[in-house]
Amino acid sequence: MADGSFNIKEAEDMQVVVLMGGLGTRLKEYTKDCPKPLVEVEGRPFFDHSLRLLMHHGFKKFLFLIGYRAQMIEEYYGDGSSLGISITYCYDGKELLGTGGAVRRAYDLLEDDFLLMYGDSFMDIDYEETLYRYFEGKSRGMRALMTVLKNGNRFDKSNVIMDGTEIKLYDKMNMTPEMDYIDYGVCVYEKKLFEDEYIKDIIDIPKDSDR
Repeated sequence: MADGSFNIKEAEDMQVVVLMGGLGTRLKEYTKDCPKPLVEVEGRPFFDHSLRLLMHHGFKKFLFLIGYRAQMIEEYYGDGSSLGISITYCYDGKELLGTGGAVRRAYDLLEDDFLLMYGDSFMDIDYEETLYRYFEGKSRGMRALMTVLKNGNRFDKSNVIMDGTEIKLYDKMNMTPEMDYIDYGVCVYEKKLFEDEYIKDIIDIPKDSDR
């Protein structure tokens, strides 16, 4: 969609990459024999609720990055055709790769721009606004967007300083009193940011809790 001097991808044309490889150690009572995205909530696998929300917003192209109990996830969701969507997969392999490593491993499957989120988070946000903000920023040379929540240390320690609509500082290790926002678990990236192999060792995919 054209908007002024920049183009915006509609949700149906935007790839959604979902991190699903975690062990779920904090939910070990439920994840001993089941990956976190398939843990039952309200009579359905947890990620079903997220997937329905994303489909409601118009997303149709998905890439699942899977590790622990990966085959169960692929057997359950298949290629997505029964839901009218497309799902492809990338396996961590014998060793779980962590967030940056999982995305880097899937490099050849990534589209030029993609939305990234976690399979164990239900993110009921304004996705249309998120895509608009990303592509508007890209027209000014920015290559990534991180969603944030004005937190005020309510849910966890805040780790972001905002300057208007732009992030001035993001640091999960060295919090300061000026930090009033927290990373919120949905990002949009330009694929080329993951081009270098070493990125798997240094990148931290924002999330409000551990994977």
